Amino acid sequence: MDENNKLRIVLWGTGGFAESFMSAYVSFIHRFAELICVVEDCEERVGSFFFGYQVRFYSDLEILKYDFCIEGDYYHDLSFEELPKMFSSEASGKFLRRDDYFGILIDKSGYLRNKKIVFIGDKWGYRYDSYSAFLTMDSYEFYEDVENIEDYSMYDMIFICPPMYINSRDAEIFEQNILLKIREDQRRKVVPYHIWQEFMTRTTRSIGKGEANPDKQFFVIMGCEGRGWAALLLHFYSFVRYAKKQGMIPVIDMKNFKTQYIRDDQVGKEDIWSKYFMPVSDYSLDEVYSSRNVFLCPREYLLHIKLSESDIKLNKETKDYFDKEWIRITGEGHKKVLGVLYRGTDFYSASGHDKPYTVEYYFKKVDSFLREHKD
Repeated sequence: MDENNKLRIVLWGTGGFAESFMSAYVSFIHRFAELICVVEDCEERVGSFFFGYQVRFYSDLEILKYDFCIEGDYYHDLSFEELPKMFSSEASGKFLRRDDYFGILIDKSGYLRNKKIVFIGDKWGYRYDSYSAFLTMDSYEFYEDVENIEDYSMYDMIFICPPMYINSRDAEIFEQNILLKIREDQRRKVVPYHIWQEFMTRTTRSIGKGEANPDKQFFVIMGCEGRGWAALLLHFYSFVRYAKKQGMIPVIDMKNFKTQYIRDDQVGKEDIWSKYFMPVSDYSLDEVYSSRNVFLCPREYLLHIKLSESDIKLNKETKDYFDKEWIRITGEGHKKVLGVLYRGTDFYSASGHDKPYTVEYYFKKVDSFLREHKD
């Protein structure tokens, strides 16, 4: 990207997050954005140097020429929510939260437009992230056979996909092993794994390509491959609530994104969500994707969001089916039922999960519960 066309950015803060931002800036963000200075609201740090940048007082934001100011720390003497009120209307619209800045910078810079991109590495690791590529990249391919592909001269960027369910250290080793197989003069095209994962999984991105509904903002919540139904439902509930809190219109898309509950021949053709649930807004998927202001949700959970049962409802056909099954299984008027969930499947092999109890243990717990609640 031409130096004159780069976004001009300011970093607010000099703490731990600001340090991690500088690492991302040096390895990737500098390709499409130029850091012009660092500011602080802590007067003791003003005048010191942070990674070679002299720290300035935050009031200088009124005179600096920049496109965005990025929140670099949680520990402000000032509340970040209050900052826009302290500046002119022009400056107040330039503040980016630490959770959103990465995707916004890429979107606003247009860095991924017209780029030919290749994903290489683990097939399942790629499929887990391919939903992001589907709507945010103009041209991309995937190669699993990294042993026989050395020349990547036809591509502009290379994304390495580690296997699913491995820790960050093992992912880094996987990445380094593949780097050694790539011709040395092509390695500069590789986007570090921890950087592109930030873009793919943790940031909200603008994907609007139409012109409809210019006065509305839509928030697309997609299904994610690799997740079970309970994990998907938590994902949907949390982001529907998040969208409403942000004044956006939520829409759940289980039509265009692969999950284990959608066959390959159904992707892009059948809306699985509408078969069992009510829409979460008054707008169809076709209408949303033809709109101007459309945002794709991150893949990560929002565990801090307070969920609301009213956000997602079964459709009439599904509710009637459950009601009939309840009566068939329990009998008319039978109210006291003990539900037992026994989870197995990937809990036995996936990293990051506790191993499930044995079936015998469950029987003992059920017997103990029934003895304590005989009435």
